[in-house]
Amino acid sequence: MSQLSGGRLTPKQAGFAGALLRVAVGSCCIYPPTRVAALLVNGAVVSHGTMIAYRDGRPMAPQWTMLGAIGLCLVLEEL
Repeated sequence: MSQLSGGRLTPKQAGFAGALLRVAVGSCCIYPPTRVAALLVNGAVVSHGTMIAYRDGRPMAPQWTMLGAIGLCLVLEEL
């Protein structure tokens, strides 16, 4: 996230921002009216991270696992 901010955030600040984003999305997933929107936002963030991981040659298993979990949650929400 530090690199994505164009150097405006230090790695420590980026870590705190990422943690805050994960807590916010997790909190929104608990509240049913905001669940789908939170999952879609999380999916967008993870998709961006997946593209960066692929470009950099990083392991893809964590990315596919997270995308699969988000997809499963969205499917279960619709059932």
